[in-house]
Amino acid sequence: MTMPPPKVQALIMKQVLKSVHSLCAPRASSPRPGLSFFSSSIGTAPLPLIRVAARRALIYNRSGGVCRFFLMIVAVRRARFQYSFSYAPSDEPMNGVTAVTLLQLRYFIRVCACGGFTQAARELRVSQPSVSEAVRSLEDEFGMELLERNSRGVVPTADGEAFRREAERLVEEAEAFERRMLALAGTARTPRLGVPPMLETLVFPSLLASYRRLYPSCSIEAVENGTVTNLEMVRRGLLEAAVASSADGAPPEGCGVLELCRTRLALYLPSRHPLARRESASLAEGAELPLIMLASDTFLSRFVEERCAASGTEPRVIMRTNQLEAIRRMIEEGTAAAFLYEGVLPPSEKIRCLPVRGLPPVSTLLVWKRSGRLTASLRGLLRAAAEAFPDSREAAPLSQKSHNEMIQ
Repeated sequence: MTMPPPKVQALIMKQVLKSVHSLCAPRASSPRPGLSFFSSSIGTAPLPLIRVAARRALIYNRSGGVCRFFLMIVAVRRARFQYSFSYAPSDEPMNGVTAVTLLQLRYFIRVCACGGFTQAARELRVSQPSVSEAVRSLEDEFGMELLERNSRGVVPTADGEAFRREAERLVEEAEAFERRMLALAGTARTPRLGVPPMLETLVFPSLLASYRRLYPSCSIEAVENGTVTNLEMVRRGLLEAAVASSADGAPPEGCGVLELCRTRLALYLPSRHPLARRESASLAEGAELPLIMLASDTFLSRFVEERCAASGTEPRVIMRTNQLEAIRRMIEEGTAAAFLYEGVLPPSEKIRCLPVRGLPPVSTLLVWKRSGRLTASLRGLLRAAAEAFPDSREAAPLSQKSHNEMIQ
């Protein structure tokens, strides 16, 4: 590509700027078709940025010696959008800067791909009003109708299709930028995450899928230990973070905590056992059965033993193991029963799962050592966890604001 001589560039630039200002001038009537996105996007873009964008859009046709600038609108629109994009969280838009977030753009892109708000919300694992509000905010911000509603769902308007393309490019660039910066900060190394055996089945698959979706070139090293051991390794700096269980969701001393979900204790027993015909069981009834318990450094074992001691009973432990497959086979064979979390073992005709009455739900937490600034790799884990579990919340002393920043 060859640029025209300086004098010719100056003449064209004068014409370009004249056209830009005429397009941006206030109108009594609505903008001409095809110019609504351009005129609303360029808004208050600074003049030097417009000059740069327009200059880059010039194309010189050497055969005819004619300068064309049919890419000017695209280039200026792109420059304006890049300039107006803000990563800084704020309740009020800055002067001349459009208040757009990556989260809003991601929601809009997903709505376009799904053809409706309900399916988009389901795939994003957020509420439908959150998605609708994000799209409405974008339409209000730019004064554009981005989606056309019909009986089958929604489809992008002409402006919406142009907006979608720009949004996809911006999101891709932002994610690429984040990956480069995380790699630069050392996130390229594999973070070590402590995972108890019971929670490895319940939460780790979703967490890993979210992390891989956000950072395709990175991976996680899962270190399998009980909650007690994992928390000690976090305090000593041997683990980046750990998935742990807690009866009250309170953060351990010196640690930050993100509560991912809650689950309940269940009694798994052979389906032919007389107790299996009931709808639920008490802790004391389960403690009278031959039990397979997890290792003593697990939260679940300590939780059951402490609750039994408080009620004056003692569990009949015949074996301790963290191997779920071994536990499942011994229950199916009628050798023993086990206290585990609901949903840990797959459904089976030979196993009955009974809720345990009188016990509070157990919180599943992501725990990390609180010591100054979060490392880049830890921030990646927190963001992946917040997206994998949209109903997650941070335990005190962390604030809701920092949780919102994680998912954005």
